[in-house]
Amino acid sequence: MQEHITNQTIIIAMGSLWSFSMTAGWMLYRLISKKLDEICKAHHNCREELPKEYLLRDEFKEWCRSRNELWHAINNHKHSESGEVIRSAK
Repeated sequence: MQEHITNQTIIIAMGSLWSFSMTAGWMLYRLISKKLDEICKAHHNCREELPKEYLLRDEFKEWCRSRNELWHAINNHKHSESGEVIRSAK
């Protein structure tokens, strides 16, 4: 005895497939939206966090000036007979 596929069976199968596909789509949407939220949050936090980690141009110029003074002191110094460091004038 062969069973015939009825309209009701097709409707149930199509409904099940639709519900599974909607569930998978919803899960994919949630995954993508969380990742996009993380990317947006990292981008906006980056704007707030960068000034804490990096110097402004004026601060950098001041740092370069002090660094040059340090290298000048290291490269142009002398020692006394007792071993003390004697800085030479610029």
